Amino acid sequence: MKTIKTLKVAIHLLFFGLITVFFSQLLFWCAVYFFNDPLPPLLQNFKMIFNPVFFNWQTLIDPFTNALNFVLFIVAVYYLKKSMASFVNSLFYTASVIVNLKKAGNIFVFIGVSIILIQFLSGIYILNTTQNIVKMNSLFARSSLIIAAFDLKSIFLMIAGLFLLLFSASFMIARKLKQENNLTI
Repeated sequence: MKTIKTLKVAIHLLFFGLITVFFSQLLFWCAVYFFNDPLPPLLQNFKMIFNPVFFNWQTLIDPFTNALNFVLFIVAVYYLKKSMASFVNSLFYTASVIVNLKKAGNIFVFIGVSIILIQFLSGIYILNTTQNIVKMNSLFARSSLIIAAFDLKSIFLMIAGLFLLLFSASFMIARKLKQENNLTI
């Protein structure tokens, strides 16, 4: 029971830490976009990101996808946070726990797959852009691009998501068995 309470505290700290980081980043980018003149000169250079002359839509896909994945990560941690109340009360087989674990697992798998896909597509875009400038071995560049797209963060998120889906499915089976056991008694 002590480990479940420790896990609950860790998930709560993670959730509120992620919310704090999200809102601080949101305030920063709003300040850069709307109130650029009163900012120090070092921070005024961030306004260049919103200039379409320097950055076209292909280069902005990666940061916006990362921001979307960060929001989805917060949502997945929220679903885990909702499940913790039932875990503390030893109600492992409730429908809310099963649904929340399944939602969190699906979100983690989606984030992992989307990170790999976006890194691969961004790498292809950068490779095609730089190949016009620098002559390089195409086979070596493309194989290193494929290897670079699979980073440990995305693989870890997919594994964690698959474990949550496994726990959700096993809790669903255990819930059915518990209901059958209660009916026979």
